[in-house]
Amino acid sequence: GKINYKHDGTWKIQDGFNDVNKEEMDRYVDIEQCDYIIDLETNHTQVSTNEPRYVTQTEKWSEVICKPFLDVANSDRFSRAFYLPPQLWQRVKVMINYLPVRMINNNAGVNKLGSLKWGDY
Repeated sequence: GKINYKHDGTWKIQDGFNDVNKEEMDRYVDIEQCDYIIDLETNHTQVSTNEPRYVTQTEKWSEVICKPFLDVANSDRFSRAFYLPPQLWQRVKVMINYLPVRMINNNAGVNKLGSLKWGDY
């Protein structure tokens, strides 16, 4: 049958969204308002003032859990397309870490989120 395009779907740009990947300055909040953030630990040693390494700020942030994530830009594309046994993929895939971190001085939500496991978030 034919697809009925009279109904709105994911193809339609909703109010408040853009389809040109423009930065939305009104979506930012002050970091002090955050109970949790996701930090990205890359293999690069450069630290930017625009994207600091929060996980290293141990006086302010506490690591909740650390899980490896595929670094697509630095991994072999063939190895991403096909399954390889761990002995082989460790040589051609580069992993980085995603680290949920919790603000130490802010106890809001600690009981709710602090005891959950990775994947429960």
